[in-house]
Amino acid sequence: MFLAHGSLINETNESSYGFDSFDFSHDTFVLCDGANSCKNGGILASSLAKAILAKWPNSFDIKSNRMDSIYKVVLAEHNKYLTNKIEAASTIIGLKTMSNGFEMISIGDSYGEIFYKNQHGWSKLYSMPRDIDEDGHPWQLVGSEVLEKINYKKFDKNGSYCIFLLSDGAGNFLTQKSFHRITESIGENRPNSYDLNFFSLDLVRESKNNKSYDDISVAIIYIDF
Repeated sequence: MFLAHGSLINETNESSYGFDSFDFSHDTFVLCDGANSCKNGGILASSLAKAILAKWPNSFDIKSNRMDSIYKVVLAEHNKYLTNKIEAASTIIGLKTMSNGFEMISIGDSYGEIFYKNQHGWSKLYSMPRDIDEDGHPWQLVGSEVLEKINYKKFDKNGSYCIFLLSDGAGNFLTQKSFHRITESIGENRPNSYDLNFFSLDLVRESKNNKSYDDISVAIIYIDF
């Protein structure tokens, strides 16, 4: 398996708070967006990202129900924040590679956009579900009054993937053309971290140009297996 990633996190404007948090290891990537309406949103997001990174069940434990195992980890963190009365909430969008592919989870209104390359080039494969109501607001978050589930998806088809993890400060201000522009730039090449950092900056700049005044975070992960 070949893996590379790049990111630009918490690119903020004067009116935003810097409440996003991104943590990663050699096989796991977690982006959390703390609720700006809560003064401790950034603290919770940072704690949550570190906890999920450390406690995401090992990828070799494939006999268990992966979704249930991960949900138990998230729920334990959720209950801890409620018990400690942190009075904050956060999204999660995360990815973990496995020997036969990768898995992703989402909670709240952050974005996970997955693109796949076949013999005809790059195309959109999947978008991780976003937990939003009819007004576009998140109806569940870690640390809030409501947490009912995680959204889970496994990807095990051999090939090349380009995955975009985005806070809503980025995702709400980008279009599918934005992501296609990046995958077209990648083409048949294997990008390195410098390339993916540059592409992350490109998407952050586009979000700003499109009048995003929220915290803007972009992480791009490229996988071949």
